[in-house]
Amino acid sequence: MGEFREESELQPSFTSRQYGQPAYAQLSLSCPEEIQKGAEGNAEMGAFNNLKRPQQEANLKASLDEYLRFGMEVSQVYKN
Repeated sequence: MGEFREESELQPSFTSRQYGQPAYAQLSLSCPEEIQKGAEGNAEMGAFNNLKRPQQEANLKASLDEYLRFGMEVSQVYKN
């Protein structure tokens, strides 16, 4: 995690706030890291905790770094 922030600065941001949307109440990528990785096991807080998104991203990055050919690069692109 980055530097220590005051609790009042930590505000969640969501992918969607509109009820009925698939991403309703899902933490957005711009949400502070303390909230994204603040639950048990460094998972995100909230309703989407069981998806373990931070762990999936870390595992994907480690796997891609290991199996990509020399000189190739990869980046993650998120689409809603």
